[in-house]
Amino acid sequence: MEERVEGPYPFIPFEPVEHTADLAFVARGRTLTELFTHAAQGMVAFLYDRATVEPREEERIEIMGEDAEELLVAWLQEILYRHEMRRHLYREFRVESAAPPRLVGSVHGELFDPGRHEILAHIKAATYHDLAIVTEMTAAGPLLRVRVVLDT
Repeated sequence: MEERVEGPYPFIPFEPVEHTADLAFVARGRTLTELFTHAAQGMVAFLYDRATVEPREEERIEIMGEDAEELLVAWLQEILYRHEMRRHLYREFRVESAAPPRLVGSVHGELFDPGRHEILAHIKAATYHDLAIVTEMTAAGPLLRVRVVLDT
């Protein structure tokens, strides 16, 4: 999984990590909105190459959750749902607000085109397995970090 992230970051926004049965990655961000954006990028990096997707259409997303972890899973699940059911691929993810109990954001992409896009994996769900948003101290300062396990 090659990282394609807009903007200069003094940290790795997302990276795959080993998991015995499913796919997993770690995402980082300075804020919840940045963390959620990087988590979406990390998840879809398993699905397809974002560089092949044009941000032709914008779709608004508003979801509810009791806490930040529930909002994160709901955000990722909504992206998966739109990918599977509507056959959309997304290049850009924007989270405007991720303050529980509500997330407001948008995704930008286009319909799947088998002549231009290759699906790399099938993901059934983002899970709560070992899911916890924590703060870690790094050379770049305090960062939020989450490990996400994806059910394949």
